[in-house]
Amino acid sequence: MYLDEKNDIIYFTVGNNYQKPNDVYTINLSTGQIKKKYILKDSYAAEGIFIINHDMYIINDGYYHNAKVPINCINHYRIND
Repeated sequence: MYLDEKNDIIYFTVGNNYQKPNDVYTINLSTGQIKKKYILKDSYAAEGIFIINHDMYIINDGYYHNAKVPINCINHYRIND
């Protein structure tokens, strides 16, 4: 999970299984609204998220799971919010 304190939004990853890409959802802490924001292509077995400016980093530990991409890595995504 990642807390955007400035905008009162929590970002979190959700995985369907280790064979499909994970998704990123947001919760608006002011309204309670939950939204699916991103589909993370090439991110399987997501274990962490970090956002700075317009860059989102997803930590994957696919090596330790039966993931489609069985490697540990950090994937970078450019976001526009």
